[in-house]
Amino acid sequence: QNKSGILREQFDAIASWNDVTDITRSSSEQFASAGNIFNRSASTSVQKEFRMNANNQITYTDESKFYLQSSTSFNYGDGTNNSSSEHATFDSEDNMSVDSPTNRSQTISLTKFRTTSINENFMFGFKLPWGDILGFNLNGSYTSNKPQDRFSLSDNEYLRENKNDLRRVYADSHNNSYNYGASANYSVMLNNWQVELSQAYNQNMISTNQLNYRLERLAGLYNHFDQQQLDRLPSTRDSLLLALDMQNSKTYRLLTRQYTGEPALRYNHNNTYFLLKLPYRLVRERINYNCASVDTTAVRRKWLVEPSLYFNKWNDKFEVSVRYALNSSQPSMESLMPIDNDINPLARRINNPNLKTSVTHDINSYVSFGFKNKSRLSIVFNGSVYTDMIGTRTTYNTKTGAYTYMSDNVHSGNWTLNPYIVYSGKLDKKGLFGIETRLSLDYTKSTDFDIAYDADINNAATVLSRVYTSILRDYLKLSFQKGDLSLALVADAQWRNSTSHRDNFHTLNAYDYNYGMTLSYKLPLGIQLATDLKQYSRRGYGDKSMNTDDLVWNASLARSFCKGRLTITAEGFDLLHQLSNTTYTVNAQGRTEVWRNTIPNYMMMHVAYKLTKTPKK
Repeated sequence: QNKSGILREQFDAIASWNDVTDITRSSSEQFASAGNIFNRSASTSVQKEFRMNANNQITYTDESKFYLQSSTSFNYGDGTNNSSSEHATFDSEDNMSVDSPTNRSQTISLTKFRTTSINENFMFGFKLPWGDILGFNLNGSYTSNKPQDRFSLSDNEYLRENKNDLRRVYADSHNNSYNYGASANYSVMLNNWQVELSQAYNQNMISTNQLNYRLERLAGLYNHFDQQQLDRLPSTRDSLLLALDMQNSKTYRLLTRQYTGEPALRYNHNNTYFLLKLPYRLVRERINYNCASVDTTAVRRKWLVEPSLYFNKWNDKFEVSVRYALNSSQPSMESLMPIDNDINPLARRINNPNLKTSVTHDINSYVSFGFKNKSRLSIVFNGSVYTDMIGTRTTYNTKTGAYTYMSDNVHSGNWTLNPYIVYSGKLDKKGLFGIETRLSLDYTKSTDFDIAYDADINNAATVLSRVYTSILRDYLKLSFQKGDLSLALVADAQWRNSTSHRDNFHTLNAYDYNYGMTLSYKLPLGIQLATDLKQYSRRGYGDKSMNTDDLVWNASLARSFCKGRLTITAEGFDLLHQLSNTTYTVNAQGRTEVWRNTIPNYMMMHVAYKLTKTPKK
């Protein structure tokens, strides 16, 4: 610190090693007018990764005239991922019960990756003699992902045609990118009003290689389902090039230049806040794209305007706020290239050059009331409407069980509503007993394309599927606190309901609920005890193995020494070995139930020391 201002520097660095095993089981049903399609899959992956990141920030502040900040970061990651999976497709629930699939496949893979990035952000500003503020920002970054290699071996069995398709694929997807930009903003102070104008320029370049080599075409050692030496490659470059899958390989360079302006009007006075923003963007893109069927340079130029409005007023007993925002999302230039990719024979994807910009309208409103007993009631309403949302045209081959996909716009019919009520307060005059409750409803209308059987995706009928999903949730917490003792009883229940006007749709209901207690108490010798015990239950899932009851107990003991500077903590997670994780998703094209293993039960010891240094005056 000196007479004119304050100079600060902060540096931190983290190095970590992760060894994570993920186990997943999924069950899905895809809605189709000609008959629903059922899928079962299971997978295991083991990822080992070393990561390091370092950050340095220098700040200089002279509140009366000038400010400056420089932020620099470096990130590095290096690791591997080994995975195996099994998948089967059925055309009816009856076939599922007798294990008679349309197809089944097994895949093993090895991924090797290394990523390096460096980022710099530099900003400074002045307060002008007449009170206005002028600010500038400069930023830049570079990222490299090399190697980005995946070795996979898959055996696809088509039972109705009595055929097998063995594929050994080496995918080289290394890429690099850079980004830099500059911006300037000017603020005019007019009593309680503030007029702002900012201008920015940003340039981004991405260079990507997606080269797929069908090694099984070389025959010999590569033409067997052999899990040994999965990353084996031919000894010469020429031999490797003989296996290049030209149709499913590509390289491209995408240059994006973006010019942005953001005029804004702001008011802040007498517990009232108002903000109007009218940002506009000119996005200019150029892509150099090369593959077997397309060798071209394409350009795109698009103006986007995304206004937003925010109002907030408050006092000691009442608060109200309203916000509206419009956001636009363009399909990527790469996704507009007219190509057909069938590197995965069970999931062929065809690009659609006619995709349009998607628009989202968001509205958020909030009203809160405060009462004399320090309790508070809040009523919130959130909603979103989506225009030209990206959906997926899908066709299904009944002989092989393979899908073909093409993205397309769904003009209307997608929206969400999320109202909820929150109440919290004390139940007695002494303030020992408290209550907190939240009642919420998530309502979603999902519209997407119906799945067509045995059809050319370019000529398939445009039939839409609509599904309505409601999620009703109620949370309740009753608490008691006196001195060093804190005790709470908690309960959380959630009901999911999905309906549709489709002829072959069965109403879906699933229930998740948990209940239990938490306790915190300071024991003799200054030892702090914290523990929680909860019962997690699930009902109504189509896969019966996911309807479970898990009793989960966590606990920790902590003790401070050296006047609070040294803290030792012993922590136990899932002491009863019961925890798992299940998710349930429903949209216009189907429902999916997924079970995942969670962080395994563990015991851990923490040692923390707080070092404080006060600079000399």
